[in-house]
Amino acid sequence: MTRTGGIAGGYTSVVVDRDGAVEVLDAPGGTPETDRMPRGELAELRGLLESEEFESLPRRTIDRQVPDAFVYEFVTPGHAVLADDLSLRDPLRDVLELVGPWLDGGTGQEASTAE
Repeated sequence: MTRTGGIAGGYTSVVVDRDGAVEVLDAPGGTPETDRMPRGELAELRGLLESEEFESLPRRTIDRQVPDAFVYEFVTPGHAVLADDLSLRDPLRDVLELVGPWLDGGTGQEASTAE
């Protein structure tokens, strides 16, 4: 998942591997930070991204460009969706909730109390 834009024109990319390894990149070409997603959250994320609901989303949910909005790109091996703050819909909101702590410079452990 990649988030770009916002008032400051930021860039953050979060890659979650199938085994739960997380790699966070705050600038293209920068040095990634690593972490691990708890098993329960990983299972929930996998379920969301493998769901018919995700697979049936159009490749682009953005109706119009909104200045200073964040733009999100959700990518799996089989599907990619481009959305912004105003066009997020389920299950993208749920994916963002799971991955969001890494987008904001934290770790997934902050969002979860159990593995």
